[in-house]
Amino acid sequence: MSLDAGSTELPGSPAETDIIPTMVQISETPYEFTSTREGVEGVVMHIGLNSSQVILVASDGEWLRYVVPSMEAAREVCERLKIPCHEGWPDHLRQAVASYKRSPEDWAAAPYPERTRGSST
Repeated sequence: MSLDAGSTELPGSPAETDIIPTMVQISETPYEFTSTREGVEGVVMHIGLNSSQVILVASDGEWLRYVVPSMEAAREVCERLKIPCHEGWPDHLRQAVASYKRSPEDWAAAPYPERTRGSST
């Protein structure tokens, strides 16, 4: 199974490894994010009792977060996307995310990144 445009499935059983987007309606798949940004790297971290997250970070600091069932699944996302994978935040990614500025158009469309563009909730 591949992480092509439109796919949110990870390797393995689809029932066990689907990405659980943190947005109400996710605008991009991991493949779309990495193919349209320069220098994307992944940060994987364990969250909660039974899940992990993979945060895709572009060189300009733009990021997108996905929740997956395990650390293995999070690392597999990075491996399949052929991007560097870090457990925890290296300084260069921390600085890139901290310095990222969203465009005024993006703020107008969705003031809070976790909300869908145009969402009233």
